[in-house]
Amino acid sequence: AVLVGGLALVFALAAACACVLAVYGTRPFERCSNYVCEENNPLLAMLYLLFVLGGYAVYIRYNFAHLPLHHRVGSVIAVATPLYFFYRAYTADPGSVTKANLQHWLRTYEYDGAIHVSPQWCRFCKQHRPARARHCR
Repeated sequence: AVLVGGLALVFALAAACACVLAVYGTRPFERCSNYVCEENNPLLAMLYLLFVLGGYAVYIRYNFAHLPLHHRVGSVIAVATPLYFFYRAYTADPGSVTKANLQHWLRTYEYDGAIHVSPQWCRFCKQHRPARARHCR
């Protein structure tokens, strides 16, 4: 029964996607992909926090009372440390690429020939974009 319900849900989602494709083309999917992967948004951060804190809440609920003190302290440290560094990375200024520091970033992040094959020309600021940089968007 669960398998049939799951398959029905998959087919319903596929039908909905087919309808969106037929009416609007790929633009809604491209926009959604761009929002999730390219723009600043809280969705992935909230998903990460949900998994970490939700998993730790289940761990506390069912296991914490059965652990010795040093394991309790260790588990708090093991969860708090990545959360602290996640906060630091999420709130840090990523910096920017300007004409003044462009040569520094081109030397620092060289093109690897696999993912970043050659310098990309940025049509907005009229300069080369270093590898792994998204400086004009």
